[in-house]
Amino acid sequence: MKNILDKQNISVIKIIGDGNCLFGCIVQQLHLIKNTKYIFDNNYSFKMSRSKLYDEESDKLRQLSIDWLENNLDFILPTGLTIQQDIEDIITDYGDINSVEDYLIEMRGCRYAGQIELYALSNILKKNISVFTEHEDKYYTIGMGNIYNKSKKDNIYLYHNLMENDDEDEYHYDLLYPKSRCEVISKKKFSELLSRNKPCTRQSS
Repeated sequence: MKNILDKQNISVIKIIGDGNCLFGCIVQQLHLIKNTKYIFDNNYSFKMSRSKLYDEESDKLRQLSIDWLENNLDFILPTGLTIQQDIEDIITDYGDINSVEDYLIEMRGCRYAGQIELYALSNILKKNISVFTEHEDKYYTIGMGNIYNKSKKDNIYLYHNLMENDDEDEYHYDLLYPKSRCEVISKKKFSELLSRNKPCTRQSS
């Protein structure tokens, strides 16, 4: 995996594994590219402020993504399924969640987020999100439903780790960023951002 990323001149920026790693990646990316505000249909906005705590920004983005899912259950995904149908498929793997409503409630807390939340984020931010999976050594792209933004400027790239241990599979997201642009934030500043994050119980899907 490292060789593939090196060839593409991409660095892995580590994000704390606390159940909010997906949203932490997006927040860190927005800081790096210095975008200040995103608006979706005048109802969903996410304004970056360096005075806010890192964990507050991550949680704000999480709540926005769940708001979007909750209000777009009939949205048709590229798979042909609606968001509601996709969530119904997801909860069959969860022993503690019995309905779409329960899923959305659970996802408002520090629960591991996945592809359906990526679709929500892609629509809210109006950006493609490319995910590099370690077990496949390739990218797959989450676009805005059936309409993909052709511009690659400031696309968001994530690294999805599938780390196996003795008890269970651990799922985690880190941020991928071009090495040529990594100098825009110092390691000290990045460490300060991470240190502000208050860990919560991390759960795997």
